[in-house]
Amino acid sequence: MTPNHVPGTFAYGHPEWTFYEMLQHDPARMAKFMPAMASVEAKMPIAGIYDFGWVVALAESDLSSDRPVFVDVGGGKGQAIKAITKEFPGLPTHRCVLQDRPEVIKSVEALAEPEIKTVQKMAIDFHKEQPVKGMLSYIPTHSVAPLKLIHL
Repeated sequence: MTPNHVPGTFAYGHPEWTFYEMLQHDPARMAKFMPAMASVEAKMPIAGIYDFGWVVALAESDLSSDRPVFVDVGGGKGQAIKAITKEFPGLPTHRCVLQDRPEVIKSVEALAEPEIKTVQKMAIDFHKEQPVKGMLSYIPTHSVAPLKLIHL
């Protein structure tokens, strides 16, 4: 799988571009894409569908560890981490990782929201190997599929 040569870039006439490069060249399309993503996020249940109590219990039993407990892949502005830590306040945010594209992470850092201040923010390329190893769970929140958890 490559980040370019996808249907949208073929239709746009630049198959060599990635989807996000296409959006950067088309401000009108980008203006439609961003609210559409926000709408998907607003309708996707995050908290209340999975019990993260076991993650809290494990984190509390090993307070000296820096091992990530939770990696939010494609986590946007940290909506999932905020919702989950609100429901499970014992979840140590400094051991949570928010991953997204570089420009998204930059905007999250600029917002400096207090709820995710201590969350580790990491710019990644979704088409490359997952850089964080040994965490308790991944959550891919920007997929079109329902919320999935991957435990390691």
